[in-house]
Amino acid sequence: MGWDFSVYVLNAQYWFGNGMYFEIERAPLMSLIIGLFSMFSWKVAEYLYIILVSSLFFFSSVKLAEVFRVDKFVFYLFSLNSFVLVYGLIEGSDLLALSLLGLFLVYLLKNDWKAGLFLGLACLTRYTFVIFIPLLLFHKKIRSFILSCLSYCLVFVPWFIYNKMAYGNIFYSIASSVALNVVYRDYIKSSIDYMNFAYAWNFLIPLVVIGLIYFVWKERIDRKYLLIFGFVALSFYSVYNLKSNIVRYFMIFTIPGAIFASYALKKIKWKKFILLAFIILTLVSTAFVFSSGKFVNTDYDDLSIDENCALKTNLWVSFNYNERAAEVFPRKELVSYYIDEGYYMLFKYDAREPEYMFNESFMSEFPVVYQDEDYILIGEGCVEISSVDESYIDRLNNDLLLAYNYTETNDPCVLLMDGNQVCYFVDSLFEKFK
Repeated sequence: MGWDFSVYVLNAQYWFGNGMYFEIERAPLMSLIIGLFSMFSWKVAEYLYIILVSSLFFFSSVKLAEVFRVDKFVFYLFSLNSFVLVYGLIEGSDLLALSLLGLFLVYLLKNDWKAGLFLGLACLTRYTFVIFIPLLLFHKKIRSFILSCLSYCLVFVPWFIYNKMAYGNIFYSIASSVALNVVYRDYIKSSIDYMNFAYAWNFLIPLVVIGLIYFVWKERIDRKYLLIFGFVALSFYSVYNLKSNIVRYFMIFTIPGAIFASYALKKIKWKKFILLAFIILTLVSTAFVFSSGKFVNTDYDDLSIDENCALKTNLWVSFNYNERAAEVFPRKELVSYYIDEGYYMLFKYDAREPEYMFNESFMSEFPVVYQDEDYILIGEGCVEISSVDESYIDRLNNDLLLAYNYTETNDPCVLLMDGNQVCYFVDSLFEKFK
């Protein structure tokens, strides 16, 4: 199980159980589904979620194949390449978002108002999919366009009400997510690592190129033609602005990739040989990734950390998933402060962050409880542990106040729309839920 999957499970436990960990920055749909399945036990809920989403992905693929007039079996097979199998199941939300996005395209081409419904659900799985809102303009009739927009908005209403009641602003979750992933990552230059397309399309790359040429050459420029290239253009813009070249964000490109590859197979001989080769390569590569990867949360009981004491670590999600409350590690300037407060801090060396854990002279300033080639545990005293449900915005401002004696804005409308009055007006419509 991946890091993000664990967080969505923890969010579900926070809502439906006695969970202590919560990230408001996460879109809610995946956690809601897992929470609804929790009546069968939390572990069973995870597997039921995977079964449900896998079935939805199959249904979405079949419907996409129908509207683009390609072979259903071929399209589903190409959609389920090794990249989708690995990242779709490990992190959880991506396969759900991809399925809903596919159904959005299906109903949009059918000029059906349910396009807005599925786009809304996709956005409640991955906030970044709001980039596809302009595609609603591809509706052929004004009535279906209006109904589609209304259905899109209505999907958000329950989530907006929750945000208003819990945080005072309907856009709080979205704003905190944008603050974490975009606003306060302005030091990272926007870019696209084109090698990620090699991962997303992998063995399909030759077929994608051939199919793209065939599609452009044979298809007349119509609504379907413009929609698929509009989708690709917006997908490029989305991954470019994410301030992070995480490979799984390129999963949205598997939709046009499967379409173009399926088109290519129409004109290529030896179809059975190509399909057999693709199946074998996909199964082998997927099995290799799963056998060599470390996706399972580890048991940290052998580190002998008092469970009643507060802990900060770069493994905070893994600890919380294993029912041991832990907070995210602090910035370097605040390590001394939290040690004095009675926190313990555990760092695993092969994690990406923080850099200061490799600074031996800095780390030697603090009492070392345990250290080996994999971990270092520092701290003394024991401050009482508490729930870990602080938002990124609040956590950032607390740290900035302690370290530098200033804070950033925590106004969602400022973070999202530079204080545009439209944002405040929409938020005011939910005032009675505050």
